[in-house]
Amino acid sequence: MIRRAILSLFAAASLALGAGAKVNYVPDLEGVIRGRWEMETRGGWNRFAVRNARLSVAGKVAEPVSYYLRADFCDMGKFKFLDGWVQLRPFRPFNIRVGQFRMPCGVVTFRGPTSYIFANRSFIGGTLCNYRAVGARLAYTLPFHNLTLEGGVFNPGTISDHTPWTRGKAYAAKATATIGDFKVSGSILSNIPDGVRMNFYDVALVYDCGRWHAEAEYMHQAYTGSAFKACNSVNTFVDYGMPVDLGIFETLSFQGRFDWMTDQSNGRCDDSGRLQCTSPAKRRITLGSTISYNEGPLFCDIRLNYEKYFYNDGIAIPEGKNDKIVAELIIRF
Repeated sequence: MIRRAILSLFAAASLALGAGAKVNYVPDLEGVIRGRWEMETRGGWNRFAVRNARLSVAGKVAEPVSYYLRADFCDMGKFKFLDGWVQLRPFRPFNIRVGQFRMPCGVVTFRGPTSYIFANRSFIGGTLCNYRAVGARLAYTLPFHNLTLEGGVFNPGTISDHTPWTRGKAYAAKATATIGDFKVSGSILSNIPDGVRMNFYDVALVYDCGRWHAEAEYMHQAYTGSAFKACNSVNTFVDYGMPVDLGIFETLSFQGRFDWMTDQSNGRCDDSGRLQCTSPAKRRITLGSTISYNEGPLFCDIRLNYEKYFYNDGIAIPEGKNDKIVAELIIRF
């Protein structure tokens, strides 16, 4: 009986996979280069950097089978292999992905250098939940409000080494729906990078209409066994763009963001087996403007941001996490 059921599933999948349209095997290339200068307004410390030099390759080997590769050749001077996955879509609303990629949790976490609105990531996307992992993910899209459900299981260790065997796993699940001009999202993530499991809970609301784009997101990070006080973080921003005629530039946009977080630990124990605060509580106001050029698949952005930080009394401010001005020239293709 079980054998017949398995054979029936394989037969149905084979029929679905075999009924495909003609495939274009030429891969799609996408890249971004971000050159920046930044200066702390207290003390005048400054630096130039290549923040990103990323290249992505995507393509298909058959209509339901696709692949994706992405690497950053200069992330502040370091090479990083980011994504490498294969994806099978046996049925149109359903797909299976296996490889290394970002775990499905949060909204701002999925913004990359090609879609950044601010020069620096929010606390949620850059500090709390900046997780790529090796594993498998299932996704299913329902016609009801374009509802997408996804969930996956992953290795809990670092992406720089895929060889260790482990009993523990990391998990993530996310639901996203579109209602008119709004997109709502809820997600959870559970990871155990060391001896303490951390659970993340995230809700987000996105508004996109005409010249306006706004997002509000809240993330709660809890540590099992009361190993560390739970961390809370909020990210809110608004972006307004308008057409202009300034040489080659055709769009001028203005941005404002407020984000904050409480004390956070990255989940890695010290020599005594305890968690320590790796990111102190802080609040930040970011004001910025971007002027953009777009010609087909080519983009050029000039971005200027000012970041104002607020810390609790007695906190030693980490290097590079003080009030500053950031100027960037970005090429996307």
